[in-house]
Amino acid sequence: MLAFVLTAIAALATVIGIEVYKTWPIYPQPMKQIKTVDELKADLEKAKLDLLVPDPALLHSEQNYAAVLYLTSRTRSGKATGYGMSGHSEEIGYFWQAGVESGSHISFMSDIMSSEKYKGAIIQEAEYTTDRVSIIYVFEHNGAHYWIKGDFGIFDMEEKEIEAKKLAIKEDLLNTVKGMIDSANN
Repeated sequence: MLAFVLTAIAALATVIGIEVYKTWPIYPQPMKQIKTVDELKADLEKAKLDLLVPDPALLHSEQNYAAVLYLTSRTRSGKATGYGMSGHSEEIGYFWQAGVESGSHISFMSDIMSSEKYKGAIIQEAEYTTDRVSIIYVFEHNGAHYWIKGDFGIFDMEEKEIEAKKLAIKEDLLNTVKGMIDSANN
């Protein structure tokens, strides 16, 4: 009888231990820091998420970027839902951000300035200017809504400099979006 009770207690302790292990928070936020684009792609593949990832090299940020994997919870059992990336383009001098969450919808694109179709995807562009210029592109692929944004401060800049920088950033961002779409079509 004593052996049965000890076995039952050991089994119960094991079950409790496994549940504590699975549900104990390991991340301070529902996201995981990612060191490289390859690690991000591997985590997305492991989660069976068919999400496109921008190439930081197209944004002149091969070494100067950060990425996070969005999770459903802070625990080991948290499932990946998307990612966020940010960096600084050394060559042109602007900050960029990009991201997607599977099934999410971009709600800030009410001020669409232009759109173009590229290999079946509609790429929308918006631009906002305050003390900074922000240029945003969004597109959809397989039900996921992607966004990429570049911005820079305009303090003490001439209008000609601002326009030249905007054109260069738009070219970088659009080339990155098209590169993401191309990677899906390969």
